[in-house]
Amino acid sequence: FADGRSVAAALALGADGVAMGTRFATTAESPLANPTKAAIADPSCNSGATESDTIYGKNFDGIPARVMRTPAAIRLNSAPTPFPIVALRAFKAARDLNMPLWKVLPGLFTQWEKMYVVAQFGAATEAIKAATVNGDLKENGVQFVGQCQGLISDVPTVNDLIQRIMREAGQVSHDQAAIFNESFGDDSDSFQEVS
Repeated sequence: FADGRSVAAALALGADGVAMGTRFATTAESPLANPTKAAIADPSCNSGATESDTIYGKNFDGIPARVMRTPAAIRLNSAPTPFPIVALRAFKAARDLNMPLWKVLPGLFTQWEKMYVVAQFGAATEAIKAATVNGDLKENGVQFVGQCQGLISDVPTVNDLIQRIMREAGQVSHDQAAIFNESFGDDSDSFQEVS
């Protein structure tokens, strides 16, 4: 979801809310690296950041997710990372976070599958940091992103974005109500209960 039109559609279908992570990550206040914001908002920066320029899979970090199509994402999603590499990267990530290994090791023996997924995610932190902090989308970076990246063409402030979304959603709702009323009228008696 990236605009008021999609929000209005989701609400009309009965949703209580929508997820707009990619849209809000691409705002002026977001801590996402500026080159990464530019790649999402201006497809020419990244050989085309359209809605189909994503990869969906779990080989990257062990958890099914959608990421921007980058050289690193293609490489890292092509096959599951071998366990020795996952373990080394995960231990490095734990060290970088000042997490004592004695807190991690017992889980390897009691909850192997869960810890392996956690280790895979830990192993992925370098590639995530390369994209989100350093803006490296050419060599090492992997950026989580929604397909809505193809609808994003600017980097507004959060306030401007919220105002725009509300205005667009209101306009779509108003237009749809007018079409509905034109087709069926305002008379509630014209709607009969179906038994």
